[in-house]
Amino acid sequence: MTYFTKVLGLVLAGFSFSVSADCLSQSNDINFILDAKAQGQFRYLPPSQQAKVIDLKGLNFADYLRETEQHIASFNPRAKTPCPIDNYVINQQNIASPTILDLVKPFELTHNNNQKVVVLFHGLTDSPYSFHDLSTFYHQQGFNVRTVLLPGHGTAAEHLRHVDYKDWQAVTSFAIEQSLNDFEQVYLGGFSTGAGLILDYMLTRKSLDKKLSGVMLFAPATQAKNSMSWLAQYIDYIPFLNWLDKDADADFAKYESFPINAGAQVHLLMNEVYPLKKRHTTHSVPMFVAVPEHDMTIDTAATLDLLAQWQQKTLAPLTLVYYGERENLALFSSFEHIKLVTPQCDTSCDTQLQMAHTAIPNAIDNVHYGKLASYRNCGHYLGDLAKYNECKLAEEIMESEVTAFAKAQYPTFKRLTYNQYYTQLTEELALFLNK
Repeated sequence: MTYFTKVLGLVLAGFSFSVSADCLSQSNDINFILDAKAQGQFRYLPPSQQAKVIDLKGLNFADYLRETEQHIASFNPRAKTPCPIDNYVINQQNIASPTILDLVKPFELTHNNNQKVVVLFHGLTDSPYSFHDLSTFYHQQGFNVRTVLLPGHGTAAEHLRHVDYKDWQAVTSFAIEQSLNDFEQVYLGGFSTGAGLILDYMLTRKSLDKKLSGVMLFAPATQAKNSMSWLAQYIDYIPFLNWLDKDADADFAKYESFPINAGAQVHLLMNEVYPLKKRHTTHSVPMFVAVPEHDMTIDTAATLDLLAQWQQKTLAPLTLVYYGERENLALFSSFEHIKLVTPQCDTSCDTQLQMAHTAIPNAIDNVHYGKLASYRNCGHYLGDLAKYNECKLAEEIMESEVTAFAKAQYPTFKRLTYNQYYTQLTEELALFLNK
């Protein structure tokens, strides 16, 4: 009998492990994970709290940060849990003993000037923690940095049952317009749904402030990979059918459980973005876009089609970082003003197969999501307890996007959560910004 088999047997027999004390050890404590998965104690809002959205009327950005921090403290059941992550973003905020609240809240990194700012919008089920690495890069490049918490996030997954995509649009407009008022140059960055919100903001305005100097989009939400995602908006009306996934939510930085309404709202947002419609206005703003070929969340082909249509109308400078085969970028062969980058892997990718949607913004040395981190994304095995446990417990495990090819290659693997090409990504971002 192997060590793994012994451990798995103890778990399935109900063996009691000690309860972990902080956010990092909790994400690696199988007893904690299985209990949270079964009981859902981090999936739901506190019984005394009703889901709500922060009223932005009359707020400036500093007010917004304070209101949002109080909101998380009230609604997140693990807000006060210690989270011993000592990184650049935490140090810049002078936080001595960080908690989960400190890691998921929106933040601002400043310089003693109002020259340029990057405003960052996270993805669906994520939090501003997903931009800790890139925020470090931007701030060290001399940019002020602002991050935003999309309504329904940073608390408990149940909160996404009560949110409307128009709430996301409202906070996006608020953060952009506040920043245009406060700084001389404004850059926008977004991951997945956050990137889709930036595209939506740009496409639905006849003119843009001249201070808007560039946008950086990481796996932007344009069209779902699952062709049946449009059904979510109708399934959500069925009584007592509220969840697509019920996971442990042991990941302090994002939800692992997924309400049907979340899928319905992001589908409605993507319908506003793709395909291009007659009412849309494209703008000649420099763009940086990074996408994985084998994205199982967003249809990369739709994103490339949108970019090609946009370029035909504006000829705006574009840097396209494509994690895949260069021959698949034929759409852009006639555009001389587009810079195409296809990173190539070296021996550092020995445990990886295909770049995942979840990986792009995170550095290799990210304490929570990086190569040596203890957290593992195993939600693709929710229906198979043995594989779910093996994914969480195996001493060595392969990493990939959750594709049919990966499933055929590996009996068990975790979803990749860091970008093995992160250094190349930031090098290309620096060139883009310096232009």
